[in-house]
Amino acid sequence: ILDKPYISTVGGNARDYKTFMAAMAELPDIAAIAVMRPSNLVGLDVPDNVKVLVNIPKDDALSVIKHSVLTVLPLTGSEIPCGHVTIVVAMYLGVPCVVTNSSGVSDYVSDTETGMLCEQSSVDKMKQAIIHLQADGALATKLTENAEVFVRENCSEENYVFHFNGFIKRTCSDGK
Repeated sequence: ILDKPYISTVGGNARDYKTFMAAMAELPDIAAIAVMRPSNLVGLDVPDNVKVLVNIPKDDALSVIKHSVLTVLPLTGSEIPCGHVTIVVAMYLGVPCVVTNSSGVSDYVSDTETGMLCEQSSVDKMKQAIIHLQADGALATKLTENAEVFVRENCSEENYVFHFNGFIKRTCSDGK
């Protein structure tokens, strides 16, 4: 989509694109692609270094993540239970993540282990995380490798079936 390396942000629910766009405005030499819904654009100031794609097919959104150097998941709050699919997809695709620190994602992202966390609504912290992750190839590799292990061990179809079967057994058990 772009002829140079870029970062990505994808999704529609509970996204803090205001903070992301403000951070990107302060990073004019870094290109980004933002995939969102039309409603996410309302009142948003989009800097020149961000290309916005709206309502694109799922496979195209996945391709945006896959070909980015990192992806950012900006969430609107510290208790937001959204963004899990985006995080897991990025992990499966081998793309390191910068994520708003939220209890809703704490099962997936451990700071500097499986992703980088940044403070909610902080343009400066998001900008610092983007710069740090882009500049530190060893950290990006570490996050990608750890995330790959995490998704393989915790987010596989087999894992979901195993846990769901355990849930059914516990729920349907007559106490014996």
